[in-house]
Amino acid sequence: MKDDDDDHNNFGLARFLAARAIGATAHPSRPISRTLHDLHLARLTLSRTNAMATHHQAACVCLALEHTDHRYLLSSGLDRRIALWDTRPRVDDISARMSISGRIRPIAEVAAGAGHRHAVTAVAWFPSDSGMFFTGSVDETVRVWDTNEMAHVSEFKLQSRVAALSASPTALVAVATEDHHVRLCDVRTGSAAQVLRGHTRSVTAVAWVPCDDHLLVSGSADGTIRMFDARQARSHLATLTTDPTASETSTATARVPVITGLAVAPGGTYAVAHLNHGRVQVWDLHECVMTASTRTAHAGSRATIPALTHQSPRQHTRPYCLVPSGRHVLAFDLRDQAADLRSIAVAGPDEMPSTGASRVLEPEGMAPVTQVVWSARRGVAWSAAEDGSITAWEAGGASSSATTEDIVVRPAGIIATQSSQEGGAIKRPVPDDWSDDE
Repeated sequence: MKDDDDDHNNFGLARFLAARAIGATAHPSRPISRTLHDLHLARLTLSRTNAMATHHQAACVCLALEHTDHRYLLSSGLDRRIALWDTRPRVDDISARMSISGRIRPIAEVAAGAGHRHAVTAVAWFPSDSGMFFTGSVDETVRVWDTNEMAHVSEFKLQSRVAALSASPTALVAVATEDHHVRLCDVRTGSAAQVLRGHTRSVTAVAWVPCDDHLLVSGSADGTIRMFDARQARSHLATLTTDPTASETSTATARVPVITGLAVAPGGTYAVAHLNHGRVQVWDLHECVMTASTRTAHAGSRATIPALTHQSPRQHTRPYCLVPSGRHVLAFDLRDQAADLRSIAVAGPDEMPSTGASRVLEPEGMAPVTQVVWSARRGVAWSAAEDGSITAWEAGGASSSATTEDIVVRPAGIIATQSSQEGGAIKRPVPDDWSDDE
């Protein structure tokens, strides 16, 4: 009888572990984790200790945060400058801060005449090492850069304007170009001969699937999202149509939505697409169906990559997404069909309507937001604007910069608008090297 009880208990434990592995059961601490992060992000406000100096002389349209240390930020845009920022310098570090105001300034840069000949449209870090990054430009080239020297070491001439790019751990750079194709640049061989075909208009967005080094998704002006396997000769796997009313034969002449940005979840289960007519769509990549769609209240053709707060496949709590919308940054729950939007902005709301949506005051002269990036490890966001400015957002009144591993496994919550407020003293770690491999 005892053996039967033991077998029953073991079977029950095995079922529990299997269910927990696929997220079918909730850990008792997860509701607490969600609440803590909801509270953390509800307090996001303009950072006083990590305020960024204005560096770019035109619209800053590219931001990239490396996820090795969650510390170094790349920015670029229409002025052709490429700036490297240390977002976590010591308070007395004069090499990274302005002497009078204390604002963070770039620790290195590529001058306008020393890099691309025309506007930079995309920047991306090498995923596993912050010693290398990539840029794409309207001058029809992709360049590979040495971070320590801030000098380009290789160049790919594509004979087509670059709209977006994404780097994989296998040293393949997927490039969205205007010639209707996704080009693959192999950093190891210097070749850009491999072409992924399928789109019928300009490719405007591209992203590798984080859990698979050979799968990628791309978005286009033809209104479709396509999945590819870079290993196969017949690389095209699936087509997702963002406008169900559009047919394959009508996309050549019809006015269809343009995918301006793509982001794929760490586990590869879903993708978030930003469309030029002011909508965000969530797609299940396994079933190839759209699971949610919401309007951001702002339309525009500029490339806008959604920032996912879910940055690790080990996270089991609710995933959220941050997207620019005019002068605001909106956050919403990707699993909520209603997608109740809240916003962070440069000023607090005049009142909070009963519906939960924030109506935000917009100070005169503040430029619209172009890009936003998020660090789940630190609980900090950075946004870029059309006037060239970069803004850091962190929880007001925090006593530390939230660099502990506790923050790594917890996603973001709803972001409420708050005005700038006094924050506590923040400890700054001693600067380290680019990575352990160098």
